[in-house]
Amino acid sequence: MEAAYVVHQSSARLRLRVPARRHNGPWLETAAIALRQAPGITSVRSCAATACLTLHLAAQTRSAAALAQPALRTAGIRLVGSPSPRIAAHHPQCTPPPQPIAATGLRADRRTLALTLFLLLLARHLVRSGWLVPGLALAWYLWESLPILRRTMRGSSERTGS
Repeated sequence: MEAAYVVHQSSARLRLRVPARRHNGPWLETAAIALRQAPGITSVRSCAATACLTLHLAAQTRSAAALAQPALRTAGIRLVGSPSPRIAAHHPQCTPPPQPIAATGLRADRRTLALTLFLLLLARHLVRSGWLVPGLALAWYLWESLPILRRTMRGSSERTGS
């Protein structure tokens, strides 16, 4: 039996997440077919990317989980405790949890490397000449004053995929 958490519950709908079956579309579809045949359940949707099953119930009750419990047991699903805070904090829609950021290395083109080198040499010069604080203030002022500069920088990073 697979462990499932209640992600969202209303009087006529129940959304479950089966973390062990994430990206396992065939298993989720088989479970959805078994749940569709159960009495009291009008329709079932499955989302393989997030391992969600959404059950629509015929009768509106206070506890949709209690009403669907026998059908879930026949489909090989058991409800366990409350979801982890990471799962519970998600939008009620079937959205995947955020993935940790993995450092895979830096990729830069010649233009980015040249700009980085220029900025490092400029910072070195500003530190040696005592103009670091005024230079940073000027850079901040230009950044805030020229929104086209921000759009250009944002657009170039989106195109290069970094």
